[in-house]
Amino acid sequence: MKKIVCILLSLLHLFFIVGCTHTVTKYRDDYVPEQQEVKVSYKDPKLIPRYKTIPPIFPLNKKPMLLAVLPFTSSTSMPEHGVEIAEEIEFAMLKHPRATENRYRLLNRSQLENVLKEKKIQYNENSYSELRTLLNVDGLITGHVKIKALGMVSFIIKAVDTRDASILFSERFEGPENVAVNQAVNVFYDQQVIDKIDTTFVTKYKYETQTQNVKKKVPYYAEELDPLKTFFGLCAIIIGGILLFSTSQNPPISGL
Repeated sequence: MKKIVCILLSLLHLFFIVGCTHTVTKYRDDYVPEQQEVKVSYKDPKLIPRYKTIPPIFPLNKKPMLLAVLPFTSSTSMPEHGVEIAEEIEFAMLKHPRATENRYRLLNRSQLENVLKEKKIQYNENSYSELRTLLNVDGLITGHVKIKALGMVSFIIKAVDTRDASILFSERFEGPENVAVNQAVNVFYDQQVIDKIDTTFVTKYKYETQTQNVKKKVPYYAEELDPLKTFFGLCAIIIGGILLFSTSQNPPISGL
């Protein structure tokens, strides 16, 4: 009987040690890496052009200047290319947005052709003074065509002051035909051109993904005593101790 009681007590101790605990989930504050969309600032360069005014080729007068657009010479395979560009220059001047300012008047082309044909003048640097006398113009526009094909051109335009036969302007223009012609005509008017470009920086914002440590409640597992099981276990041990004590105080009676 004593052995049986000891075995029961051992089982009760094992139950108390093993069975009275259980696993519980708890939470603690911790920093966890997490991907987040963050608003960040950056400096964006902004270009600010500074303009200056370029005066027109011919000086301003109280009355409109009379100009003659001479046929351009040409080094292309077709000599008439020079005449075509001269006509386009003349047409662009007449249709220019600032033509209403009446800075210039253009000599009638038929009148010009009649004089050149009648006098058989070879217009060049040596004939500018003679042309001034014959045409009674204040200035001449002439030039030379180098390329004219597939809508592209390359030509040199000259502006001559007939008072002293001085060349006021000589510049090459090239590119799409209508663009080059309009650029050439613009030089006869005062114009705003970019003198320099300043750079300033503007603060802007954008969103980008960044990894940041975020404070969160993080679960973890812990072993804890179960109050109810612990109570019953202690009761069982106490009862077992009482039984063991009773057994040791009352030894079994041997037979007579």
